[in-house]
Amino acid sequence: MDVLIRLFTRRRIVVRKRHRPAIYGVLYAGNLLYGFQFFLTNNVHSSLLEQFVGTQYVGFIFAFAAILGLVAYYYIGPLLRYFGNHRLVVFLATTQVFALLGLSVAPALWLVVPLYALVALNSLLMVYCMDIFLESYAEGEDDTGSVRGLFLTVMTIAAVLSPLLLALILGDGEAYGRVYFLASLFLIPFTFILGYATQNFRDPEYRPLHLCETLGTLWGNHNLRRILCAQFLLRLFFSWSVIYTPLLLVQQLGFTWEDFGVILAIALTAYVIFEYPTGWIADNILGEKELLLTGIGLIATTLMIIPYFTAMPLLAWAALFFINRIGASFVEVTTESYFFKLVNGTDTNLISVFRMLRPLAFLVGSVSASVALFFVSLPVLFLLFGVSMLVGLLIVLPLQDTR
Repeated sequence: MDVLIRLFTRRRIVVRKRHRPAIYGVLYAGNLLYGFQFFLTNNVHSSLLEQFVGTQYVGFIFAFAAILGLVAYYYIGPLLRYFGNHRLVVFLATTQVFALLGLSVAPALWLVVPLYALVALNSLLMVYCMDIFLESYAEGEDDTGSVRGLFLTVMTIAAVLSPLLLALILGDGEAYGRVYFLASLFLIPFTFILGYATQNFRDPEYRPLHLCETLGTLWGNHNLRRILCAQFLLRLFFSWSVIYTPLLLVQQLGFTWEDFGVILAIALTAYVIFEYPTGWIADNILGEKELLLTGIGLIATTLMIIPYFTAMPLLAWAALFFINRIGASFVEVTTESYFFKLVNGTDTNLISVFRMLRPLAFLVGSVSASVALFFVSLPVLFLLFGVSMLVGLLIVLPLQDTR
C-alpha cells in the first residue's frame, strides 16, 4: 500500500489553468468507472445478503453500514487534514478492490457482512473525495455549472448502463460473485488513472464540523430546514428502492435479473431526459417549489400503487418505475438547486450536513423497513413507503419559492 501511495505522490504543485481540461477529463473518466462499480453492486447487495439472513434482517445490515458512514463523515475532516485527499482516495480505491474481490468469493455471513460494510463505506467516502477534487479544480472558473453538470451526466450514464450489464452477467441466475468481480475490475484503472493525475493536488483547508452550531443555523432558517427535510425524504426513498426493489421483483415476484435489468434501465433514463430541463425550468420559469411538489407526488403515488400491481407484465413495471424516477429527478434537481442558492462555498458545515443525509437516510430507512416487515408483506411495505413520502408535501408547501 505504501509503495502504491508513494508512486502517486512524487510532486505536490498547483494544477495550472491550461491543464484543467485534462484534469476534468480524468475526473469524468474516474466518475464513469466509479459509477459502474457502484451501480453494479448497489443493485445486488440486498439479494446477496438475503441468501444468508431473512428479508426482515437485511435492513439491519444496511443500517450497520450507514452508522459507519455517519461516523466517517463526522471525522472525515481530520482524516483529510492528516492524509490529504489524494492519498485518501488512493487508499480507499485500493481497499475497495480487495473488498469487492472478497465478496466475489465470500462463503459465509461472518465474512460477507464486514466486507459489505467496507464496500458501502468506501463508496460513500470516494464520492466525497471526488467532489473535493471537482470543487477545488473548478474553483473560480466561469464554467463551474457546466463542469458539475457533465460530471453528474457521466454518473447517470453509468447508472443507466449498469442494469443492462447486470442483466447480461446474471441472466436468470444468482451468480453474484461475477458482479463483484467485474466491479473490482472497473476500480483498478480508476485507482491508477486518478492516482496519477491528481498527484499534484494541493489540498484546501479542511475545517472541522461544528454540528451543534450548524443545527442551530438550520433551526433558525425555515426554508433551509424544509429543503433539507425534502432532500432527506428523497434519500429515504433511494434507500428503500436500493434495498427492497430487487427483493420484490426478483426474489418475490419471480422476474429474472435480465428482466430486472431492463426495467431499471428504462426507469433510469428518466434522469437523462428530465434532469437538465428540470433545472432550466426551475431557474427560468417556475422556481423549485412547484416542481418539487410534483416530484414528491409522483414518487408517493407510484409507490402506493405497487401492492395492486404485482400481476402486471414487465413493460407495465418499467412504465411505473419510469414515472417514479421522473418524480425522483424533479426532487433531486430542485432540492440541490434550492439548497445551493441558499448557501455558498464558505458554508462548509451546512454542506457537510447536506452530504450526511445519505447515510442518515439509509440508517432510518433500513431500520424502519426491517421493523415494518415483521408486521406487513413486502408489497404492502411499498404502500407504507408511499404514505411516508406524502409527508413531504406538508413540509414543502410553506416553502418560499425562488421565483
